[in-house]
Amino acid sequence: MAERFLLKDVFNKENIEALAKSIKKTWAKFDDSSFLKTVFDGFSELSFSERNLRIAETLGLYLPENFCEASKILRSSLGEELPQSDLEGFSGFIYMPVAAFSASKGLDYFDESMVLQREVTKRFTSEFSIRYFLQKYPKKTMEQMLLWARDENYHVRRLASEGCRPRLPLSIRLHCFVKDPSPVLKVLEILKDDKQLYVRRSVANNLNDISKDHPDIVIETLERWQKENVDPWLTKHALRSLFKQGNKAALKLCGYAVDQEIACRHFQLNSKTVNLGESLSFSFELETEKEGLFMVDFVIHHMKANGKLSPKVFKLSKCSFAGKRKFSGKHSIREISTRKYYSGKYLIDIQVNGSKVASEEFELKI
Repeated sequence: MAERFLLKDVFNKENIEALAKSIKKTWAKFDDSSFLKTVFDGFSELSFSERNLRIAETLGLYLPENFCEASKILRSSLGEELPQSDLEGFSGFIYMPVAAFSASKGLDYFDESMVLQREVTKRFTSEFSIRYFLQKYPKKTMEQMLLWARDENYHVRRLASEGCRPRLPLSIRLHCFVKDPSPVLKVLEILKDDKQLYVRRSVANNLNDISKDHPDIVIETLERWQKENVDPWLTKHALRSLFKQGNKAALKLCGYAVDQEIACRHFQLNSKTVNLGESLSFSFELETEKEGLFMVDFVIHHMKANGKLSPKVFKLSKCSFAGKRKFSGKHSIREISTRKYYSGKYLIDIQVNGSKVASEEFELKI
């Protein structure tokens, strides 16, 4: 059986040797053999983030101490720019330590670091490393983001949005923008009509981040953009967290009949007792007098270690109908890395346009 792929293995012997070779080709004084020996010492035991840091730190040991000189060497050693409008595959990950090197060694060399960040993002992404500059120089770096938002290269334009997301996953949180997203919104205003979906997706993701702290600001922004004929997909993608929360204003903005009465009947579970590893199946019927657009979700209230229940929303259907309509669903309850299951009483709700219309209890046995 083939071994399971681990993300940390994007930093592998082949890619690191290729990086060393490209630097050596650019700068003949580079001691590539010692660099590789230092990197690979205990390398197999390191995690993804530890491998990234190890490579970045080792670059600092074997490149010139002067950051500007080291940065120019790295820029000259970079490979071809990404030809496509999306990040695909794993080969570009080898440039992640180059961006990390800039963030660790180049914080006091803003202008040169911005040049290196821009070049790296055209081959991978600098969305993680640029955040250290946003922390230290929020105003100055956002001025740079405003310039990048008009760059001819779409990877650079995407960085202008993705890099300043207040809650970018797997990265440091930008608390200044969590508190006040107005500088971020200035960047998004420029990018909202970008011709690349790749960039518009980042705008939507950024707004989704902002909506977790400032839902009213995001809804107000999207209402205005809607009048300017912004891509409807962007609006829906930006509001996905608010949809799950049942935010009426967000749902109404996208045409859902939030004020329309709807009844749920005949809600049934296939079993009131479920064993871990099995599935919970259910069915129900909705009835409404007039035609309307409805977002139909189900909510599983999972038991936590303290015995309290925590809700998780799952999508079931987005549909328009009048009269009666039957629905059914199936939810697998199996071990996953992101959730610990406990034996006990659980709840499942049916949620329509953000409102709970039915609820049933079931027991999970471990």
